[in-house]
Amino acid sequence: MKNQSFFNQGLPQHLYAGPLAPHLDSFAVELSEQGYATATSKVKIRVVSKLSQWLQKRHIVIENLNESCINKFILYRKKRNLLRNDDQVALKQFIRFLRDEGILSASAPETKASEIQHIENNFAQYLQRERGLSQVTIDNYLPIIRRFLTERFHK
Repeated sequence: MKNQSFFNQGLPQHLYAGPLAPHLDSFAVELSEQGYATATSKVKIRVVSKLSQWLQKRHIVIENLNESCINKFILYRKKRNLLRNDDQVALKQFIRFLRDEGILSASAPETKASEIQHIENNFAQYLQRERGLSQVTIDNYLPIIRRFLTERFHK
């Protein structure tokens, strides 16, 4: 099953474009091994594919992919009303996957996190340590928490 491409499982071939395309199937395998349902994995793969196509149009190679690129892509999708609640989580997962695989170098440490990010990080640690939730569950909760904190406390 590991060698079976996600395309063979129903993902359209046109999504395999751009500098990230060679890594989509291995990311799909990783998601499957983490226990994600096929439908959920496909949603995550689709947003990564959209990122790949966006990078290709801007002539950005995979070696230059970083959080800044991701944030610009998210803003691009948000302005066009294309951003889904779980897109940011999927993109973070993919970046982490590329780093774990040695494809991307480790990120530079964030210089200064906002108060909302700080609260979010503390809550994620609480969910993991005190409540014993899996990373998959925490990743699903964080966009909701982020949205609540942003809408409630962001000026």
